[in-house]
Amino acid sequence: MVTISLLALFIGLSPLVSAQNNSLDTFTNPVLNEVGADPFVARDDGYYYLTYTTATNITILRSTSLTDWDNADAKLAFDPPVCVSQSNMENAVV
Repeated sequence: MVTISLLALFIGLSPLVSAQNNSLDTFTNPVLNEVGADPFVARDDGYYYLTYTTATNITILRSTSLTDWDNADAKLAFDPPVCVSQSNMENAVV
């Protein structure tokens, strides 16, 4: 009985799923042409915030679109002092 109910539910929802897959909004990976580790995205007040780490700094990008980071505002969040080696960056005092 449960199987029949789930099947009926799935068949009833299939036009909705099909309509969502025919969206004209597309994007091409990668959505960000930068190279960095530990990506993190958050959304607040209509903006997406993206950050990732590189060998030289940590930058925060802000965009109204999750797939258009080429036109995003960029702010430097952390730039290690010259005297701090890359391997010792986790001990740097900010």
